[in-house]
Amino acid sequence: MFNFIKQYRLKSEISSFAKLVLISKGGFNDKEAMKLSSEAMLIAWGSYYQLLSGVIYKKPNVFSCSLLIISTAINISKDKKEILRLSACFNFLIDELNTNNMLFDFNEVDDRIIEKSMLAYANINDKLKEIESIEQRAVDEAISVKKRRENNQSNVLVNWGSYSHMFNGELGYSKIYNGCEICGYDTGQKIGDYFICTNCKAKYESNRSRI
Repeated sequence: MFNFIKQYRLKSEISSFAKLVLISKGGFNDKEAMKLSSEAMLIAWGSYYQLLSGVIYKKPNVFSCSLLIISTAINISKDKKEILRLSACFNFLIDELNTNNMLFDFNEVDDRIIEKSMLAYANINDKLKEIESIEQRAVDEAISVKKRRENNQSNVLVNWGSYSHMFNGELGYSKIYNGCEICGYDTGQKIGDYFICTNCKAKYESNRSRI
């Protein structure tokens, strides 16, 4: 029971300190900071219990533990803006560490915690690139959906006869995707020298009798 109380107090101290940094340096409100610090604390405690708990090794400093909490919050976040704000918090703690290192009563456990925090933070650029890639794919898909909808809505206005020269070549496929000559939808299908999507090809064929 005594160990449980000690660990509960330690977790509360770490979360509270991390929360203050998130509010003061990351611009998070109280509710956001509480949620971020609590979720990261839960994951970090489960992953690094032996280092953080002080049960097996020496009790670590709250400062180094908070560094690990914020680096964990960065790793579990999926929002680019949130990651950048968390990064500002992490860099603030690193600046404090570099400037006032002698003021902290660090032991070998703190050194290991700081090292793990730095290693986790080193992946931030890859994480940001991954998020940007996902966001770009979502934008591209939204544009494609919009083009398809616009094409469906304006299909009755298409003068298929004016495009008939594009359907005289042989059907083929390109490794490079390009916009359909008619609707703009990305496609690798070609008819002769023209990129023509499957949808427009089908519509042309269904309207051929009226051309």
